Amino acid sequence: DHMYNKERKLIGLVRDGLSEKRKVFTYAQYTGTKDVTARLQELLMDEGVGTEVLRATVKPEEREEWIRDTVKSGTDVVIANPKLVQTGLDLYDFPTLAFYQTGYSIFTLRQASRRSWRIGQDREVTVSYLYYRPTMQERAMQLMGSKLEASLAIEGKFSEEGLLAMTQGEDMTTALAKALVD
Repeated sequence: DHMYNKERKLIGLVRDGLSEKRKVFTYAQYTGTKDVTARLQELLMDEGVGTEVLRATVKPEEREEWIRDTVKSGTDVVIANPKLVQTGLDLYDFPTLAFYQTGYSIFTLRQASRRSWRIGQDREVTVSYLYYRPTMQERAMQLMGSKLEASLAIEGKFSEEGLLAMTQGEDMTTALAKALVD
């Protein structure tokens, strides 16, 4: 009977997206024994939002068609583990991506966050990360941000924020990236 703040935030993000005719692809990392997807689907459907969950039971070679059929049926939100779409899928119909949970793999995060931002996308893509402050979730997001900036720096893609993070970071990945730049 209780709705948590992060769930409210997700519903608000979805409502804002739908008011601009933007479908939302939502990522939830914990889809096994601590599966949150059914709860999120129920909460969104209680708000009148057509929501489907992409499960691992849909074979990789059938996922693109599954998503296409889901969109055609009028679904506005798809919830999935980011690993299910990390490579090979284009999510043109979902210009809004919401990470309800991120996990700790920078590779999966980077790949999943780029599924809508593809050649041929004609809409601005937004990516949101939901977490509680001040908790370990916030600290994990900070570490993921540092890892992301370091991995981009290693690839030669620098930003002012990334260089700043590199000068202040003390983790091994940032130190390696800084050494490489130096």
